Amino acid sequence: MTAARQELIDAARALVIEMALGNGNSAGGVAAAMRSIDGRVYASVCMDLASGPGAEVAAIAQMVANHRSQIETVVAVDLRPYPGTTWPLPRDADLCGSS
Repeated sequence: MTAARQELIDAARALVIEMALGNGNSAGGVAAAMRSIDGRVYASVCMDLASGPGAEVAAIAQMVANHRSQIETVVAVDLRPYPGTTWPLPRDADLCGSS
């Protein structure tokens, strides 16, 4: 795994936390981080509401709000385990594949 990808994973992991919002809604169980082609990193969390948005969409919205529109890399980190995996995932796990 490259240092650049690990930086994104670490940025997303720093945001992951399960938060109850009321009415059965929650936030923060999944976080995503992305790097725009100019090197800036944007990260956000999911909002588990009836209509979303997912962490990736929230991070894209931050990027667009900062007048950027081209993504170099995106990662997402989930608080919950994926089927067939152990949790926590190994530190060097790369669920997005190689770039």
